[in-house]
Amino acid sequence: MYLCAVNNSLADIMPRLERQQSGNGMIKRFQRRGLKDDGQYGKVDNLHISLDGNRPEKITDDADLQTIYGAMEFRDLADLPQEYYYDGCGSLVADANKGIAHIDYDNLNHPKRIQFTNGNTIEYVYAPDGQKLRATYQTAAGNVVVPLNTTQTITASTTSQTDYMGNVILSGTSSGSSASVSLNKFLFAGGYLSFPTTTTSAFHYYTQDHLGNNRAVVNESGAIEQVTHYYPFGGFFADAGTGSSLQPYKYNGKELDRMHGLDLYDYGARYYDAIVPMFTQQDPLAEKYYNVSPYAYCGNSPVNRIDPDGRKVVNSQGVNIFYINASNQLCVSKHASENEKMVYQGMMLTPTGQKMLRQMIKSPILINMQFKDKCADDKKGEITYADTQQYKKGKDNGITRDKNGKFRTKYSTITFYMKTIEESLGWNFSQNNGLTLTEAIGAEATHESVHASDEEEINKDIASVNNGKPRSKQEAEKKPREIEQQFRDELKNINDGN
Repeated sequence: MYLCAVNNSLADIMPRLERQQSGNGMIKRFQRRGLKDDGQYGKVDNLHISLDGNRPEKITDDADLQTIYGAMEFRDLADLPQEYYYDGCGSLVADANKGIAHIDYDNLNHPKRIQFTNGNTIEYVYAPDGQKLRATYQTAAGNVVVPLNTTQTITASTTSQTDYMGNVILSGTSSGSSASVSLNKFLFAGGYLSFPTTTTSAFHYYTQDHLGNNRAVVNESGAIEQVTHYYPFGGFFADAGTGSSLQPYKYNGKELDRMHGLDLYDYGARYYDAIVPMFTQQDPLAEKYYNVSPYAYCGNSPVNRIDPDGRKVVNSQGVNIFYINASNQLCVSKHASENEKMVYQGMMLTPTGQKMLRQMIKSPILINMQFKDKCADDKKGEITYADTQQYKKGKDNGITRDKNGKFRTKYSTITFYMKTIEESLGWNFSQNNGLTLTEAIGAEATHESVHASDEEEINKDIASVNNGKPRSKQEAEKKPREIEQQFRDELKNINDGN
């Protein structure tokens, strides 16, 4: 139970949340209190969730529906034996209460097209690395009814479009193959730049809490433009906020898509419904947390945990150290050690380093980093700057085979031998000669990132060992050395001023 009230006399007038859950963390009962339409405080959500294993099958809400501006609450729009449907990958494909008739997914399990029972649609386009490139919203013309688990081609009365180009966001309207979009926002760490007209711009800054939730937005003059207060799990108070529609980046700094009543946060790897609360897709790392529902948010500990994007790179204590923020920027955690920060700083020096850092973060593999002085093999006359272990020691080593027979691993561990790398800065025969320690660490980390996250290379490595014919060192190191050399060439050009 999470209470905002500090004593019993306030219990009936302060927003609060109560929940009950199953043994593996799937929520079965969920209650919120807040301001109601009649001006009194009381239950605004009282959810009874019927489960089919880990998945909701039917949800009933016996609290009154609220219509206050900005309200974010459950809308019980159906009363059917089954109200939620999932595909074979465990992804939500129909939601009777939100009026979602069907969700189509692409080959990487990103939502491609969402059609609502009233005919409205949302279509998404993603890059191969999972970055969202476009969202297109169509409002159906006329009275359209689309049954659950079906789709229809519609005639749109209006079509709007949002394009995502890294930190740059464009928005406007589209018609057929043509679109009229203009610069809408430029995102940066701690805020964004808006463009009220084609010739003017304005700065806006976030005030965030310990979870990275955007609690307030102020303009460049310091005037408050938006205030958002949250229940645990990411829903927000209808009565304590202002300017709700100003900008969509809210809980954990994630984009909230409210168009057509969708009300889902985009967490990158999957979408999150803060009202129920649950993810709409299974955790890509679910096999590592078998005792927790693959749809649960942060193990149901939302007061002191966040989920950066559903995947992570961690240190030896399991702490997330690298992540991608809501502005699609590569970031390092404040909990990272000095050595971990050096890995981040080194890889950020060149485009190739940044590309490989992003690949590691987005990988479904749980990548661990650790640091030692020297490698034991150095005593045998070899020099090792860093190495990668593509499995975990123990009974569950993390190695599996997919439906195509390719080997996969759940775990990779990169070990950096810091004293050896530092000493190599002065060795004439070493490529690290003349570099700074951060530059050398960046080169070694870029090399090891191939071993740790390149699925084709991992398959070749594990398959060759499994067949009793391990790859030669020259073959196994070919691609990592090529990627490392790209990093070093780019670094030289940067240092030479080219």
